[in-house]
Amino acid sequence: MLENLSAREREIFNLLLEGISPKEIANRLNVSYSTVDFHRTKLYGKLGVHSIQELFAKYSANGKTAPAEPEAELPVSGTKTQKKFRLLLLVGIALIVFSVSLILIFIKKSSAHSKPKGVMIPINLMSFHPVSDEEAGGNSTSEISVTREEIDGVIIDSVLTLKTNLAKRESGDIVYANAHTSSYYVIHQLRQANGIRFKARGDGKTWAAEFHTPETKAETNHAKYRYEFGTILDQVIVVDIPYSSLYLPIWINYLFDFKKETIRLFAIETDLSVQSYGSSFVQIFDFEIY
Repeated sequence: MLENLSAREREIFNLLLEGISPKEIANRLNVSYSTVDFHRTKLYGKLGVHSIQELFAKYSANGKTAPAEPEAELPVSGTKTQKKFRLLLLVGIALIVFSVSLILIFIKKSSAHSKPKGVMIPINLMSFHPVSDEEAGGNSTSEISVTREEIDGVIIDSVLTLKTNLAKRESGDIVYANAHTSSYYVIHQLRQANGIRFKARGDGKTWAAEFHTPETKAETNHAKYRYEFGTILDQVIVVDIPYSSLYLPIWINYLFDFKKETIRLFAIETDLSVQSYGSSFVQIFDFEIY
């Protein structure tokens, strides 16, 4: 069964058998703990074990001691994962239909001379970074740039352009791409606010603005509060998001109350719940908090 492991899974498998804990492996490989945990769960499933102790009992021959489990683990079930993914796809399709039907309600066309509603935060000071499911073994990509643009006859000093490509993967577990920021300045402003507003121009597809809190982690299925917004091809729209309109997606099997004081990351994201596989782009500018 070892031949079924991917290169990364085999690397983590060998390090585990050396008695190295998952957190230490994350530091050694310079990846996030959630990435190591993802691959560890996948290799457990392929090898038919449910814990580090079982892994050692079955494969260790070097006398090393099994590292402590970071927390209790549940048996890996391929059937359960497949059912969960099918449910996710069905929910995603329903949400796409729902989002399209509400575009005229939740989206307003922008005016080049619209009065700011709150405090403007220049995009070039927001420290956005591109992230995709590549960090979890997927093939999706995310590319960002911040440039000076002329939009609808108005020169905008800083515009965030986010280009993504959602790609299929063998497991189909996680498919996403985003631009996110955890800048102290931005997060501090968001924690003081009651909502945000920005202008967007895209290719007609739907996106999500997401607010991550301490509950956003692998153990809670990456739970986060979000707001979906559609775009109109080659037209500028105003996206107004009061915190009261944020919601927790129904496919996340974890409930918690949104507390703005605990925001730790903000993202503009696409995944299979709002878009299908393929490329897309959106431009974000005139970002305000109020």
